Amino acid sequence: MLRFTLALTLMTGLYLLGTQPVLADDLHHHSAYSQDPEPEPCVTSETSLCLGKGRFQVDVAWQNAQGQSGFASHVELSDGAAYFWFFDRENPEVFVKIIDACAAPFDRYWVFLAGLTDVGVVLTVTDTATGESKSYINPQGNRFEAVQDTDAFAGCSVD
Repeated sequence: MLRFTLALTLMTGLYLLGTQPVLADDLHHHSAYSQDPEPEPCVTSETSLCLGKGRFQVDVAWQNAQGQSGFASHVELSDGAAYFWFFDRENPEVFVKIIDACAAPFDRYWVFLAGLTDVGVVLTVTDTATGESKSYINPQGNRFEAVQDTDAFAGCSVD
């Protein structure tokens, strides 16, 4: 398994390392990348969701201003879209959409995110076919900016 260390020096926030939320004194908007050479299949649970015909696993960790933290629960809207909530199912906090753009000229999977929160968020998408993982980070106290990552994942030819 490939392991990496990421150090940032900007502002207080939250990391998602492995499956545990970890406080970091210095965190800013960031996208992190890792790759596991032996990927595992996606398994939907209370806090993990499989999208894109089960290929992409999405996990969301959060931390509020009072220091409370945890993993978000989800509501699947379609095979490629869902929202995540932290405190109340009726209060969506983050929307995610995985788009299959494997046709020419794009040949990629896209990740689109929209947030309705200023809570600290680490949203991690893992391509379970390749082991590649990307984390999208919103620091506590900042409004969640929309993300349109049209270069998120290659591997369209991987089954």
